Amino acid sequence: MKNQAAVELGKLGGSVTSERKAQSSADNIKKSKLGQKFTIRSKFHPTSINIVAELDTLLSDSQVRRIIKALCGMADCHCGGIGWSSVEGDGGDYHIMHQANPDDTDSYWITKTGE
Repeated sequence: MKNQAAVELGKLGGSVTSERKAQSSADNIKKSKLGQKFTIRSKFHPTSINIVAELDTLLSDSQVRRIIKALCGMADCHCGGIGWSSVEGDGGDYHIMHQANPDDTDSYWITKTGE
């Protein structure tokens, strides 16, 4: 026997599957609330990207790749990529910190300006 929510959803033209998808989307939104939303804008190209990240925590490799691709993405460009960008978020001014590591990798994180 169907549960009451599934019956009501069926009356509205939905399905149990769409109810599960909606719940899954709500769960993903809750997970993204762990970080803060930032908008990173290129100071050279008219491009930007929104990301969710925790303040003063290393950005993941996939986040860095997405940012680079969204801001420029051209291998032969000399715009400065992430290094020449601005960061906007709620509650103040932010910027991206960069560290070149001894193993030829780069680390990036977002921090509040002046800290």
